[in-house]
Amino acid sequence: MDKTKKAVLLVQATRELLNDGRVIILERQVNYHNSTLGEILVKGKTFDTIELPWKDNKKNISCIPPGVYTWQKIKRTSNGKNALYIRGVKDRTEILIHYGTMPQHSEGCILLPQYERFHTMLNTKGLLYICH
Repeated sequence: MDKTKKAVLLVQATRELLNDGRVIILERQVNYHNSTLGEILVKGKTFDTIELPWKDNKKNISCIPPGVYTWQKIKRTSNGKNALYIRGVKDRTEILIHYGTMPQHSEGCILLPQYERFHTMLNTKGLLYICH
């Protein structure tokens, strides 16, 4: 198989993953002293995100580092609401993507004001790519 054919197949495979709700891309756009704002892309739709500011990945006060992580849909034990559990974050546990509208609603999680709409577009598990 030549390089062009491989590239085309890779693009097609990536498009399929993006369109079936298994790949989520988070682009961080603005960093403030008390928050980090960005957008999540899934199935061609964007959703605003709110995170804590970057503070060297410190537990409960920092957003997580850029990278590739796995996620799985869950029901939160604290309130029974939908969330995504993020796995593979170095030196961190219990990182979620869930509903929230202010950085104070987070202890390191990724918040989405339109979480329920976002949740319905997803498969049961997949990959999260966080870039700056």
